[in-house]
Amino acid sequence: MIGSSRFTRPRRAVAGLALLFGLAATLLGSGCEQGQPPYDVIARSGNPDDFLPPGVQIGTLAPTTGRIYHFDRSRYRLFKPTAGTEPKYVRRDSVLALAEAGNPGMNTDLLRHPDRYDSVRCGDQWCYPLKEVYATPDLYGFEPTESGQVGFQAGRTIARIADYFPIQQGNRWQFDHNQREWSFTDSIGGVSSPPTGAGQPVVKMWTTCQVNPTSGTLLSQYVPNQYRYDTDLSVGADGITWHAWRTIAERVVLPEARVPPGPNGQPDRQRNPRPLWLSITTSADPQAPVPVTIDQCLDDLPAALQLFPLRFCGGAVQEGQKYTTWTYLDVDTDSVRARLNSEKLLPRGGRCGVDLVVEADTLRLLPTRSYRVLARFDVECERIVDQVELKVGDFTIGKYPRVAAANSIVKFRATMNVSAFGPSTTPVQLFDLWYQKDLGPVIRTQGVDPSRRSNARLATCTVGGVPYRGDDPAGPFEYRTP
Repeated sequence: MIGSSRFTRPRRAVAGLALLFGLAATLLGSGCEQGQPPYDVIARSGNPDDFLPPGVQIGTLAPTTGRIYHFDRSRYRLFKPTAGTEPKYVRRDSVLALAEAGNPGMNTDLLRHPDRYDSVRCGDQWCYPLKEVYATPDLYGFEPTESGQVGFQAGRTIARIADYFPIQQGNRWQFDHNQREWSFTDSIGGVSSPPTGAGQPVVKMWTTCQVNPTSGTLLSQYVPNQYRYDTDLSVGADGITWHAWRTIAERVVLPEARVPPGPNGQPDRQRNPRPLWLSITTSADPQAPVPVTIDQCLDDLPAALQLFPLRFCGGAVQEGQKYTTWTYLDVDTDSVRARLNSEKLLPRGGRCGVDLVVEADTLRLLPTRSYRVLARFDVECERIVDQVELKVGDFTIGKYPRVAAANSIVKFRATMNVSAFGPSTTPVQLFDLWYQKDLGPVIRTQGVDPSRRSNARLATCTVGGVPYRGDDPAGPFEYRTP
């Protein structure tokens, strides 16, 4: 038993992480807090501030803004990171190195440690330009330029982010996900009132996902083939903020199609449309038809951010700008209890597993009868560009916009991290969102693991009552299938 309240916050934080990975029954079984049984160490009610680990500041921190290094395209090139590349060399998914590093047969260390091999004569000494570039504290990314314009510059700016995400009632965007494996449609519905949305015009965005009905293989692998979730968000003079969403899990792959012994390892995880939420982890019951995991147990249950919403950006946006928000993702206890009651008689206990007998009111995955996890969200304005062209080989499958125009596209990268003992975190989800001016979301990439990231692109939409199709040569964007 812990006898001093000043030691209870780290203890509570440990429990929060344990809930996330389904290990709380082990971690909490050896003690109690202030006379409480171990299954109620994290109370179902109370101020979430009581559960903060040391070193964490709840809320949205002041944004930081990095600079862009414009490099001489005749001397350097951008490369994708190779195995063994240190994170400090990777900026916006790219490594800046000498152009010859990409030639066949070159030493791969030129890409792993690019600043060691870039040398020029400076009078009687040698200088290493890339070493100085990478040592710059506010370095954010790289852009190619002509030799006479080399140097650090501030990123592009957008005066009104609301112009890039119109949220009028009835607006809808239909996406092709992973070359027509899935499709999903975002639709702006009614207004909402989440706990963090006081004084903000919060709308509900419905997302409907559907496996391609002409694909017999996918229809026989993914369960269910169709699902829907909602997101509460606001877009206006204060920028883009998210307040609540359905905790949609990854779609289940039937046991006979899983890896192993699935056919050629397909379908892989993180390949179906999902919002910002956890991935499938190791199942507590590998033989269960539906994995016994936290994300499956909470699938389709409503979750809200407590105390502070997830801030994507301010009303004005600059390339290289980053917002960090510490807040709680909380699933309503009554919703969890209803899920447990509805599935407790199913074989193997359903998605949540078999009850752990502690006063008949708890569960191995959720021993406190609730779910509240401390999360850190990092959102960066990665790029502001004139046009994005998508290709499969030499074939163009999309242009956003169809005709390039200054600062037409903005890209955000959002990462969800979970925390327990302090500021250190573990990333559990990542996605990129591209918005086109006057049109809305047009491209989405998601997945923590780069080898399993999935991609979606806009095919049709209706904005402000006007329908647009990607195959209309007069339309604002281009969408084609190979």
